[in-house]
Amino acid sequence: MADNQVFNLKDAFRLENLITIHRERFELRYSRDQDLDAVLGKIDEGILKSELLDWAFITLIEQHQKKTEVVFLTGRHESGMPTMTSPAKIIDFNRMLVRTNSGSLYRLVGDQAETPLNVERVATIAATFNTWGIGQTLGMPPAFF
Repeated sequence: MADNQVFNLKDAFRLENLITIHRERFELRYSRDQDLDAVLGKIDEGILKSELLDWAFITLIEQHQKKTEVVFLTGRHESGMPTMTSPAKIIDFNRMLVRTNSGSLYRLVGDQAETPLNVERVATIAATFNTWGIGQTLGMPPAFF
């Protein structure tokens, strides 16, 4: 029985399985090129908040009266601690910079993460959405910081 529970836990912490409620209206996926097109741009200088390694972009899609797509950056700080940012406002791949809606500026270091992300990284995504108060609404697993 315990092996089955572990398998279900690992399955629950796959990005595409995080949303368990309102799946007809919401989708969470690894960002596609067309998801990123809407936020590509040039970023001028600014104060860098952090450099993120092993980075990836994810997209939350809401299909209601109109389709809304929001791109988020996830990665690891130099310390190895995983993180997820507020929505990406501008991504500048020429300079490897990302500015978020909150105004924070991140530098992308190294290569993009291989997907699917591991359980720890997906749990961080769920914990972030839960901390923001929307994870529970979407039926995400009870992960918290």
